[in-house]
Amino acid sequence: MADPTPRAPLAPDLAARVTELARACKAAARAFSMYPDGHPAVRSSLMRLVGSIGQATESGPLTLRVLNDRLVINGAEPERPDQALGELATLLYGHLVGELVVEAPGDADSWQVFLKLLARPAEEVRDDGGIAQAFTGTGIGITELDYADILKERASGPAASLDSLVRSLLEGDGDGPGDAALEALVEAAEDEDQLRELASLLKSRTGEAGPAAQADTVLKLLRGLVKHLEGKPRDEILQTLERMTPMVGELSADAMAELLGQWQADSSIEGGVNVVEATIGQMGDDDVARFVAGSVEAEGGSTERLAQAFQALVPEGERRKHVLAIAEQHTADSELGQSASFPELWGNVEQMLTTYSDEPYVSTAYARELSASRRQAVEVDETSDDPPERVQAWLDTVADARLQEMDFQLLLDLLHLEPDSLRWRDVANIVAGLIDTLLREGGFAEARRLLDPIMKMAGAADGGDIKPQAQELLDRLAGGRAFKRGLTQARKADEAAFDDLRQMCVGLGTATIGPLAETIASEEDAKARNRLQGILRDFGDQARVAVRELMRSPNREVRRTALLLLRELGGAQALDALEPMLADSDAKVRRDAMRSMLVIDEARAHGLLLRLVTQDVAAREVLTDELSSVRDDRAAPLCGHLVTQLDHRTSTVLYVSAIEALGRLGDPDQVPTLKTALYRGEWWAPVRTKALRVAAAEALRKIGDPAATEVLREAAHGGPRGVRAVARPAYTRLESSR
Repeated sequence: MADPTPRAPLAPDLAARVTELARACKAAARAFSMYPDGHPAVRSSLMRLVGSIGQATESGPLTLRVLNDRLVINGAEPERPDQALGELATLLYGHLVGELVVEAPGDADSWQVFLKLLARPAEEVRDDGGIAQAFTGTGIGITELDYADILKERASGPAASLDSLVRSLLEGDGDGPGDAALEALVEAAEDEDQLRELASLLKSRTGEAGPAAQADTVLKLLRGLVKHLEGKPRDEILQTLERMTPMVGELSADAMAELLGQWQADSSIEGGVNVVEATIGQMGDDDVARFVAGSVEAEGGSTERLAQAFQALVPEGERRKHVLAIAEQHTADSELGQSASFPELWGNVEQMLTTYSDEPYVSTAYARELSASRRQAVEVDETSDDPPERVQAWLDTVADARLQEMDFQLLLDLLHLEPDSLRWRDVANIVAGLIDTLLREGGFAEARRLLDPIMKMAGAADGGDIKPQAQELLDRLAGGRAFKRGLTQARKADEAAFDDLRQMCVGLGTATIGPLAETIASEEDAKARNRLQGILRDFGDQARVAVRELMRSPNREVRRTALLLLRELGGAQALDALEPMLADSDAKVRRDAMRSMLVIDEARAHGLLLRLVTQDVAAREVLTDELSSVRDDRAAPLCGHLVTQLDHRTSTVLYVSAIEALGRLGDPDQVPTLKTALYRGEWWAPVRTKALRVAAAEALRKIGDPAATEVLREAAHGGPRGVRAVARPAYTRLESSR
């Protein structure tokens, strides 16, 4: 209802600041209802609210008078009130806040208390003494509504009083509205127009709940009225109920039909009085005519429910014509009655309301059962005697997982069945958005399930117009941020989930090589990096070509990462890319290039490194360093090549490092190479010869396989004296360790 009091327009700048305050308050109240204390969303929304209050009170105190659906701000109202102001007014009014006075921004703790109160159910707050009492001592003034005072002022403010009365009627305790509200309802019944106005308000407040809820609300009010009048003469009670007929006549056709269905039910009896019969049964011709006119205006014509209700209200055929004539007069005065098509429309209304019958379609017995089922639906709900396992089974049918599965299956069916390329693209775009979300969250199994039909369509020989659409979508997914974010989830994925990620990468094709290389370059977790490198190796030469592009980067770290990736990929193409890096201007890049070539089992790589260390002392020192800590089995062939081809006299330190590396790597294929090194030596350099033989014997001991053991045994018992001297201790330690 509109407040009839005229008000000056609010200054636009203040209106804007208060609107922002209302929005901040609504957002903060929602955050408090959804998140626990201390959550970032709660803190940020609270700080936004305090800031908006500070802006709103810059020019002085702020007084917000709360009406049922809007705010009066310092005695004025905005010319174009924002929806946020109405929502804040409704929220405050629901907690009986009549006026809010803010003299200063206050502190965050005070507003936190206020928001917590707003987040609680209004009934709980009122049970604790009301919001004003709960909010004392905060420095923010609240005036709480008092229904008793409001009802006493009905004469001076009918609109506000009626609205307050409706709230009090609807917000009573579980047994129905309170005595003060019911007494006010009795007083309102003395004025028929006021009663109709109250009924309209009542209908608008319960409209969203549906016709059954409207009928139930009216029935509860009527029964509450009888309880309130308990002890009075029966005739007086019946007369009071009869005066309620204008209120009942404002019901919608659906709600009226629901209420008529309660006529014979026990729920309509209170104190020995059938409240439905005492109100609906006493409706006069004008009351029924107003009911018909209101329904026709609301629906733009007649409905089956109106016809059913009308025939139940007016069973006599002759009386129906008279009531319809009155209803036509009421409707003619409305906007609908002014239209040129009204005569034809009303003819259809009369035809349906006087001749309607569902007997050709619904038997009498079935109609009786149908009517009873409407009443029993509420009773079944109130009984609640279903066993827990049955209730849980019903709940499971609407659980999030079940609904998500239904969504998935629907999308999969559409991708499989849709023949039109444009409509298929629309469905695929929806699927792509869902895949993006799943990849960000690490839901690889679900994402792969949705992606599989798209990959099949992209690779189908008979894909038609849909095939290029599918391939375009795959390329877009592979290059998107969500896919890159999904790759970073590899560190958290279990083996099954990671396999799903691997299959998606392969299915998306070479477009994933770039994102894979970038993710590996930035990944700090060793396990995740090794996993992703495994996917990259699956692409073979295609991956090598993509990684070689990174070698051209001016960024040293990017070039170093590319070197590491090429080392993992190996092959002739990797060697082609690594060779120029041996002459890179950056010493770290040169070292990484040499380290990467250690694991490439190519004769050209071995020859290249041998020439490099022979000619360059610095390179020889770098390689010696790398061999002293190498743990990769793939370096064994290079070490064997160095032991075989390197001049042990000029490169003794590197030669010894290669021998020691062979022992550490434990490659049994290198036993013959170590045997040669064990027997090699010069009589004129006994110290160097002994050092080389000791290194070879120790390497054979570390390998420890049958072939290495046999070489040491022969050397310890039948080798030359110098060889026996170094082989015997190694052989003894090997045998004693078994």
